[in-house]
Amino acid sequence: MQSHSDRNPCVPLKEPGGPLYSYIPEFMGSLAERGYSNQCIAYKVHLVRAFDQWMRQRQIKMEGFTEKRIQGFIRHRAKRYSKQRGDAATLRSLLKRLQEANVISHLQPRMSPLDRLQLRFAQYLTEQRGLRPKSVRQYLFHTRRFLLERFADGPLSLRELNA
Repeated sequence: MQSHSDRNPCVPLKEPGGPLYSYIPEFMGSLAERGYSNQCIAYKVHLVRAFDQWMRQRQIKMEGFTEKRIQGFIRHRAKRYSKQRGDAATLRSLLKRLQEANVISHLQPRMSPLDRLQLRFAQYLTEQRGLRPKSVRQYLFHTRRFLLERFADGPLSLRELNA
């Protein structure tokens, strides 16, 4: 069952803050500057607080705030709450802000060009087309297989694809 602080992000957390705790007010201010509604800001702050607590419970430090952690949190959260379309994008936005402020390193694990393409494609399928994770996984499986067969070990050039 959800507690009152789960439903109302204005209620202070009962637990101590995690690694993101001190950056939440600044993030909230940036959302207000960009014109988000109070209701939207409250939801996004609640999401970041939940992510912060998730990181604290797993003893993940700021250096561990990566795209992979975002994906893990989203999967974890989907077991208890309905998945909201912009949750991952909100956390990616915070990650980008912290990287730009040099709070955490821009260096992420190296991804192949195919991995980067698939990540962007998965974001598109989820955020723009509204597909469910199972459908996205199916698309990614088939597109990876196709692209690996088409380009093998050569450079990935989407311009070469045609009917």
